[in-house]
Amino acid sequence: MGDAAWLDGAAMAPFGIRAKLAAFIVLDRRVDAGRARIEPIGTATLAAQLVEQATAPAVSAIELVARAARLASLGGYRLTYADGAAACEVLRERFGAGA
Repeated sequence: MGDAAWLDGAAMAPFGIRAKLAAFIVLDRRVDAGRARIEPIGTATLAAQLVEQATAPAVSAIELVARAARLASLGGYRLTYADGAAACEVLRERFGAGA
């Protein structure tokens, strides 16, 4: 269990249900992370992460950057953690029901 984490499938929306995107989470797993924590990251950092992770060969670089900037403007967070279970707890506390 120490090397894996998952979200509770029963707590997820049923297949086919759509919802507005709430936030992006950039995972930052480090052995020396200490206590799991979540904190906002800047729009530029998030946009750079989105571009780095993008795989859109049919989209021009200019359009890809524009799309990433639009998505990054929604806001995002960096989740730094060593233990996956503790990271899930931080996510539940921040984004769980009633948050």
